[in-house]
Amino acid sequence: AVVSTQSVVGTEWCEIKNKELQGYTTGKRVAMKDLDQAKSACGAMSACTGVTTERGQYTLRSGSELVYSAGSTTFLPQHSKLCSSSCSWDELKHTKLKGTLTPRDLGLEEAKSACEGRDDCAGATCKPAKKCGLAKFSDGKSSKSYVSFVKFCRS
Repeated sequence: AVVSTQSVVGTEWCEIKNKELQGYTTGKRVAMKDLDQAKSACGAMSACTGVTTERGQYTLRSGSELVYSAGSTTFLPQHSKLCSSSCSWDELKHTKLKGTLTPRDLGLEEAKSACEGRDDCAGATCKPAKKCGLAKFSDGKSSKSYVSFVKFCRS
């Protein structure tokens, strides 16, 4: 679904960490050093659906889908359908997340629910067909016997 953007005057924005919108608003990278300036420019362009950090600057984006991008932060107008109160999850195959918080004794849905209720939890690491444990960090190490799920919640 394409998200329409109104003028940013008085518009509230949500912030989503480790996610980026795919695609630049003008088809090429337009970067600004000031977040408020980028938000204002985005609001003035009907094709702009949000602002994503990239290489220490703010870029105007036109995507309608958020994808995982470690270290990026995306700002969206509050009325965007992508600004929701729930968390979304990205699967990282062959990855064991760092910072074990709990033993691996939870089912996947149980682990996701428990993680969403904790500020110190970044995701869950599971052994396929076995149990999952909560992890403190959204990055990890390569490990063929694990699959991890990283949470992304609106802040």
